[in-house]
Amino acid sequence: MTSNKTSNNPSRTLSLLGGGALLLSSIAIIGVPPDLAIAAPRDDVAAARSELQVATDLSQAFKLVAKAVSPSVVHITAIGKTPTAPAAGLNDDMLRRFFGDRMPPGFTPPGYTPPNGTPQPRPRGSGSGLIVSTDGHIVTNHHVVADASVIEVRLEDGREYEATLVGADPESDIAVVKVSADDLVPATIGNSDALEVGDWVVAIGNPFGLDHTVTAGIVSATGRSGMGLATFENFIQTDAAINPGNSGGPLVNLRGEVIGINTAISSRSGGNNGVGFAVPSSMFQHVLDSILDDGKVERGWLGVNVQAMSADLARSFDFDGNGVLIADVLANGPALDAGIKAGDIVTAVNGKPVATPTELVNAVATSDPGTRVNLAIERNGRSKKIAVVLGERPGPQRLAANANPSRVTGEYGVAVETLNDELANRLGTDTTKGVVITRVMPDSPAARAGLRTGEIILEIAGERVENAQDFTRVLGDQADDRAVRLRVESRGGVRFVMLPPRGE
Repeated sequence: MTSNKTSNNPSRTLSLLGGGALLLSSIAIIGVPPDLAIAAPRDDVAAARSELQVATDLSQAFKLVAKAVSPSVVHITAIGKTPTAPAAGLNDDMLRRFFGDRMPPGFTPPGYTPPNGTPQPRPRGSGSGLIVSTDGHIVTNHHVVADASVIEVRLEDGREYEATLVGADPESDIAVVKVSADDLVPATIGNSDALEVGDWVVAIGNPFGLDHTVTAGIVSATGRSGMGLATFENFIQTDAAINPGNSGGPLVNLRGEVIGINTAISSRSGGNNGVGFAVPSSMFQHVLDSILDDGKVERGWLGVNVQAMSADLARSFDFDGNGVLIADVLANGPALDAGIKAGDIVTAVNGKPVATPTELVNAVATSDPGTRVNLAIERNGRSKKIAVVLGERPGPQRLAANANPSRVTGEYGVAVETLNDELANRLGTDTTKGVVITRVMPDSPAARAGLRTGEIILEIAGERVENAQDFTRVLGDQADDRAVRLRVESRGGVRFVMLPPRGE
């Protein structure tokens, strides 16, 4: 009897296999030609595969930097002196019904007021630091340890120590602390002046308390200033992720050298937005050396007030180039002794060009008092070299401005009166000759120039102004269609101002 089961029919089974074989053969012939299957990759594909080695090398560099620098990075906890004040109000009956007077650990609802007599915790801040010597010196930001009564340091290997504050410099936001510990690994400090925009950098720190977090990015800009973060600003800008807790940690190049101390971010949310700032090594190294050698930071001082050179000011001085304008030379200062004058334009310090006030100020401030520096200047269209022995920078001084308005205004929208002893005392100035601005009309040339009441006009178009009569005469002699250069004393010192043409 013949079976009708398909499974026992060899012919049918073979047919199925044959069909499958035929199908596979068709795929082999139609979809993947045999010559292509065994051919070498196209040239562009081969090139792309070989270039992948570059990415592998970059990844390896990041890993090596992390291994080399992480042992030098520490976690810093700063404990404040004053207990945290309890929040007022919102003694929520519902919360007390659930928790009574014992709130869950780590949980303090908004407005919760603990019962009287309950010990209040002291404020705690968290940041990062960098080991810079085998004997325990650590660099961090001043704002990380400011006002701390206790500074705790945790090393990469988990060891914890209480640190002492060696010295701090709020003007650069750098501080130095010290721990007594063995087997420390100091970091290698690199040259931040060699950085270029586009260089790869790595940030290492403890954002949000997450120890030894490593992020990477590039140098977005150098020489950032005017941020309002410190007196002396020359920040490296980077898009490497920097978050709260990274402050005081290192920014590192791909040679494993520290070229900055991460300090701040620009953010509306409080988290990383790709705009972070680091104090360059050229600045923090000077602060570190000064603190370790002298116990304080000493900075060089020229004894001048400076300002940026605008296009209008440059034209008024017949100057074409980059430089920094000397707005005032202070009495009994090094610059006065060296023969520097108001109106001089500094173009270089020790052969290095300076184009902004920040560059000039930092070049001087990072030099020690007593250092001889050579300035290249332009004066009345001529180039000069002047050597100055720097003094020691004194504390900042400001002028107070307060003057009574007068009734008289002119075509420039500014009213003045002669400076006298009473006005000088009120303004807190030692200046004895000039005119005090008593009124600035809205939307006038004077207002557009940035002039303010209480400021003292010392010169107009290079001519000394001693009283209101001089002011009226000299200003009246100026051409109607040309801006006028003023030299003005204000709270921040002395500066040049370009007054737009009258009636504009």
